[in-house]
Amino acid sequence: GLWAGTALAALADAHAPIAASLAMHGAGTLGTNDVLRAVLLAISVNTASRSVVAAMAGGARYALAVASVLVASLLAAWLVLLGAPGIATLGP
Repeated sequence: GLWAGTALAALADAHAPIAASLAMHGAGTLGTNDVLRAVLLAISVNTASRSVVAAMAGGARYALAVASVLVASLLAAWLVLLGAPGIATLGP
């Protein structure tokens, strides 16, 4: 449920599934690792969705410009959350 719902909602907007995950974390029903995974899933799916919309709306050149910035931002988020000790833990 959590992963499918997060991915489905993130097709249109990343904020809503992230806020829902954080609310569940605040209520004590979702662990920190699952929140971080949900955030990464939401921004990953939303990045793909926005890149497709850019391609459909503006063509290949516009899509490349938009997608390159979005993917760079997404890569930075993944690197921080996966590789920065002390910031977050996504271990098993």
